[in-house]
Amino acid sequence: MQTLSFFKFSRIDLYVLWVILRPMRNIFIFVLLILECVRFRQGLGLALHQDNLVALMITYLSQWVALYSGLAMQMALAVGVMLGFAGLAQNRELDAMHALGYSLHRLMVPAVLLSLLVAAADFCILGWFQPLSIYNSANFVHQIQRFVSLLPEGGDLFVSGGGKTVLIDNIAPKSNEFGKIFVYQTYDDGKTVTTGGSKGHVTIVDDDPNQYYDVEDVRMMQINLARNDQGLVLPEAYNASSSSKLKGPVRAIDTSRFRKRGSSEWEMTFDELAWSGPPGDYAGKVSPIPMQAELNYRIVQVLYILLLPFIAVLFVIEPRRNPSPFRFLAGLLTILAFHQFLGMATSVSRKGDLPVLVTLWLPFMILTLVVFFRMRWLSTKPGFNTAR
Repeated sequence: MQTLSFFKFSRIDLYVLWVILRPMRNIFIFVLLILECVRFRQGLGLALHQDNLVALMITYLSQWVALYSGLAMQMALAVGVMLGFAGLAQNRELDAMHALGYSLHRLMVPAVLLSLLVAAADFCILGWFQPLSIYNSANFVHQIQRFVSLLPEGGDLFVSGGGKTVLIDNIAPKSNEFGKIFVYQTYDDGKTVTTGGSKGHVTIVDDDPNQYYDVEDVRMMQINLARNDQGLVLPEAYNASSSSKLKGPVRAIDTSRFRKRGSSEWEMTFDELAWSGPPGDYAGKVSPIPMQAELNYRIVQVLYILLLPFIAVLFVIEPRRNPSPFRFLAGLLTILAFHQFLGMATSVSRKGDLPVLVTLWLPFMILTLVVFFRMRWLSTKPGFNTAR
């Protein structure tokens, strides 16, 4: 009967839940807005000169809502529990509840249930929404580049590769018209062609990785190279000519269709990491070591959420009932620091230097034991261990 009453909500439980949810709601909105503002600045630089700026920005920001909501919920849960229990302690309501027979563990039930809900939501986010968000964001950037001017803000372009160097001056935004072009190209037979021109434009073709320049008023010089007896490469002959037209390819941006999802472990869902493997064309091409590291990293992140209420309470309840702002800051930094540690430790396991049992699970188990024994010690203090 005592076990059943432990899970039966009372007015005290509802009040504790309400005390936690109020700051949790505000922190969730605040963190989500901050993260979206950072992403807004990055997206604005991509879509600033496009005609459908508002639609592009809404699309771009919406792709990150699910992923950022997961992080915002974690921070909101931790801060909400800290502020909620600190408020109960400062107003002596916590003492009154202990006097009514509610132990600290019993009062933690609403916070634990909230952590279970957040963990379930984050399981879906980390397992499916996060990899899709990462892929869709890269796809969005690529789609923007496919249908925009070569240089959205205008300027000069320098491309070199495959024995060809192209320098284009004064590219106009949107129209892709330019003032001057210089092309230097070498061939396997030793021939070198240098071309200069003016009054041209660059054409972007859908699903073609190349762009094409079309130039008027062209001056061309061809130089044939040969080796002398000492092995030095010297010009053997040259000739100059003029032409009214010059056309050719240049690859400044890739305007072909974006690749399919699954080129790395970050873009794989839970089921793909656990048993089905990389999707589509990437089957057997992604190393299983980083896949296993990513899978364990996401699992530990979800389990870490279940510890957040206990870590938060330990920082604000003891040793004083009126915690200073420093204790709030220390608790928040501790939660963030361990989260960052998990990310750095996973990068070590992705490289195969250390197994995930050492980099992820061992630190997590140590933290779990510390929190467990600290809460157990706190429950033995007078006023904390009551009948309920």
